[in-house]
Amino acid sequence: MGVKELRNSMLIAIQQEFEHNITQQLYTSESLWKIVILAKDFMLELVSRTEGNSIKEFTNNVRINISDNKFDPTQYAKTAIANEVELIISVK
Repeated sequence: MGVKELRNSMLIAIQQEFEHNITQQLYTSESLWKIVILAKDFMLELVSRTEGNSIKEFTNNVRINISDNKFDPTQYAKTAIANEVELIISVK
């Protein structure tokens, strides 16, 4: 597998995971679902624009791009989900 194939596989996997979990929007607030969509879109864009001459260089550049942005969209979305779940549990 080359860099192009890996990039395409990652983009497909991100989109498929989102589509697999799309019914979860029924159980979340509109604000939380928007955060999930933004995280997905951010990751798709990040992977799409990352370059590399080898798989090792490409995957390293993906990590660098995330850390350079000082923003990990998946961690942000996970924290938002946990906060919403805690809020729901504390209300009951």
